[in-house]
Amino acid sequence: MKMGDTILRCIGQTRARCKIGLRNLSYNIDRYAMLVIAMG
Repeated sequence: MKMGDTILRCIGQTRARCKIGLRNLSYNIDRYAMLVIAMG
């Protein structure tokens, strides 16, 4: 999963900010899961 590869396609700064925030949240949850699995 690469964060910067996808071009954001939405109208309005609020929607773009929300979309970026949700993408960031999903990335962080995924990363946390990887770290928990790696720790055993």
